[in-house]
Amino acid sequence: MGGLARTGNWLPMPLRRLEEPPLTINPHLDRPPGMDRMECMLARLFLRRYVTYCARRRRYAEMQGAALLHRDVSEALRVSAL
Repeated sequence: MGGLARTGNWLPMPLRRLEEPPLTINPHLDRPPGMDRMECMLARLFLRRYVTYCARRRRYAEMQGAALLHRDVSEALRVSAL
């Protein structure tokens, strides 16, 4: 029959292959997209200004978190440039 099954009204219906992987609901969440160079540079610019803003407002915990994130983004940008 060539991979087709007949239904009650005699219309061909394709059979599901056993080799096919099961369907996933959100396949794009399995591998989130990375940041390109422009996104890294924009994030660094924002975070640098946010660190300054937090320092002026005496929000030291937020400032430290933003500074750590700025460092991580800067390192990721250097690694991607290699």
